Amino acid sequence: MTGRLPLLVGMVAVLLGGPGAARSGAATLYGGGSVPPTTTEPVPLFLVVVERGRASVVGFSGGSCSNGRVGFGRFVTRPARLRRGGHVRRSGSFAFNVAGGVARGTYHLRARVRPRRGLATGMVSVRVRFPSATGKPITCRGLKREFRARNPAVAHRGRVRGPFYGLTSQGLPILIRPSPDSSTLAPVELWTTLTCNALGPSQPIQRLTIPTTGPGIYAKTGHTTGTFTPALGSAVSVPAGTYTYSPYTFQAQIANGRATGVAALSSSVGDAQRRLVDTCSAPPITFVAVP
Repeated sequence: MTGRLPLLVGMVAVLLGGPGAARSGAATLYGGGSVPPTTTEPVPLFLVVVERGRASVVGFSGGSCSNGRVGFGRFVTRPARLRRGGHVRRSGSFAFNVAGGVARGTYHLRARVRPRRGLATGMVSVRVRFPSATGKPITCRGLKREFRARNPAVAHRGRVRGPFYGLTSQGLPILIRPSPDSSTLAPVELWTTLTCNALGPSQPIQRLTIPTTGPGIYAKTGHTTGTFTPALGSAVSVPAGTYTYSPYTFQAQIANGRATGVAALSSSVGDAQRRLVDTCSAPPITFVAVP
């Protein structure tokens, strides 16, 4: 898993005009997601269709875990041949590095791809197990969700309002939703991993409201606050009342049916008396997102 995810991130850049765009005819990217029955928040998911009749899915899942926290998993399916009518089925396992070891999971995929309509629909279920300091794995609830994804190059040549589903340079999802009048991006769901000097990796989920600064251009500098969340599998002990103060800058541009941009994030971690405990940071995060 860890070797293939950066490859797919690079593939997204190639497909959507990054370095090597001259080879973009090698595959078609469908962007989309699903809406869980208990919330209105879509779950980002991508379907990459290789023109030689095979398809792969890179997806993300989140759900309640046995330790009372919310787990976050990502998976890439092995390429599967499209059957008659564009149907595809695939089951398999995956693994990726987390704090404290390796997370492992299984997936089951059933989908149908209709290239002329630029549409892919289906069902995916995922189960993830994370390592823990006690030696007993943390099990996260299996998820089973329908999804809908589309190719923005097909039958959507007019103005595209989103939502836009994307991958960041960290291999994590981003969800961008312009307001009805396109004056703001509200909210941007940005999944990130920051590295702290003493506490190790952390997993803040930033929800940022970004105003427009020009036609199709959005930017903002500010900060968010919240509780400190160690990465799943981390053995660190976090004092009660620990908080984060996270400065950020965010820039995005929506043009030609896709959203691109860059975000810079860092965090200062403090205790209940607001005394500095640690600092966390990450290199600038770039992203590409499609509807």
